[in-house]
Amino acid sequence: MLFPSLFQLTAKSVAQEIHNGKFPFDFNLDSKSNNAVVRELLKLDPKNIEKLKTYKYQLSRLTELDLSKCQIDEEGILNLKNFTLNSLEFGDLYHLKMKFPHPIYIYGVDIVSLLERALNTNSRKMMVHLGFSGEEELFMFGWEEKISELFPSLQSLKIISKRFNERCPFSSFCNLFPNLRVLDISYARDLSTLNGIKNLRNLQKLVMRNAGIGNIDGYKELSELTNLSGPYRSNDSIRVIGSLLAAEVRMQNLEFLDCSRTSVDDHELRKFLEHHPKLQTVVAISRFYFWIEFEKSNTARKKVIFFLP
Repeated sequence: MLFPSLFQLTAKSVAQEIHNGKFPFDFNLDSKSNNAVVRELLKLDPKNIEKLKTYKYQLSRLTELDLSKCQIDEEGILNLKNFTLNSLEFGDLYHLKMKFPHPIYIYGVDIVSLLERALNTNSRKMMVHLGFSGEEELFMFGWEEKISELFPSLQSLKIISKRFNERCPFSSFCNLFPNLRVLDISYARDLSTLNGIKNLRNLQKLVMRNAGIGNIDGYKELSELTNLSGPYRSNDSIRVIGSLLAAEVRMQNLEFLDCSRTSVDDHELRKFLEHHPKLQTVVAISRFYFWIEFEKSNTARKKVIFFLP
């Protein structure tokens, strides 16, 4: 059992006092402490996003902000300019469609305008992670290229329910963000292939929960990602391990694979482990529990762990 550190306990305590409205205004924290306190504050209640307006000077060294569970208003968006952020994740933004209307799509949000108004110049230059947990469909036309220009240092991108079509095929999307180390395209729609992913030469982590690919050949370029150590995939109806085997994918530096909720057989797992000598752990959340361990000459012990739901 892991116990919280003194730092974590202190962050929780400060967050609780701010939540209760009892913390003095004459405090100043470093970036690490700021990030920890705000993280705990939003865990206590997502509505505490309002506290960032009240304590914007005291929390001015904040660099990481996860708003995925928060409903932020226009004033809150504009207040983000008071912080120099290198990591920012939004939740649903639909309620802001009247404040940041898309110029063409009446029901859409102009995400580019929103980010330009929300973030100061230093935040744009330093932004490493950007995430959108709401429906990507709200953003509509042409945001990808503008976002890539707005955030030149971007290394991690999370975009849920992204639609890949002729207007922005997956290959074009990859070309716009060549420096990505982490990519989360969970629940992607119309994703028929991963062709073009080889251009993400620095990619280390790929998350594709419930993102179906109809053609097994669409996986083949994963073999060319020499830095990829952990692709993740979760889908009840798709046999991702079987598809990777059928496509003869070999990810030479793969160390960890999460295939939770995926249809998979014991022999497929064993064969996949044989094909990936550096793979140490495969995790699968399923309807049953068992543990497989075996050793092969000249390789480390492999572990396949199944957990109850």
